[in-house]
Amino acid sequence: MSADRYTQTAHVKAAERRRVLAELKQLAVDIGRCQETITSVLAELSSTNAKYQGERSTRQEVEYLTILLSCAKRKLAWEKQIASLQKRAPALLQSMSNIMNDRDHPPTEELKAEMLQSLQSVQGALARLQVPEAGE
Repeated sequence: MSADRYTQTAHVKAAERRRVLAELKQLAVDIGRCQETITSVLAELSSTNAKYQGERSTRQEVEYLTILLSCAKRKLAWEKQIASLQKRAPALLQSMSNIMNDRDHPPTEELKAEMLQSLQSVQGALARLQVPEAGE
């Protein structure tokens, strides 16, 4: 392979690595956003159930059901976000695996450390997401 071709390929690989790293970081942010959403929904459900305990007038029943419908809509949006994350994650992890196993253009130690840090961010976000979900 000529030096120019090798350099050009190296630039393409570097751009791909930056893209994958940015996507990993965005995945962690998106998972965190999902966690905030479900925590908010669960808190609103809990406070609503506490507020409308016992006998309710027709007006209170309508208010209660309106809040429940709002929470159900937000939970549905959350489920769609989770489904989207579940579709994105495997392809992203495969791209990361390809980068880490590239023999022609091996990743630098700095890139390995950044990828590890990003994966740990994703793992931490997933762990936090599991806690409120179990409370459903």
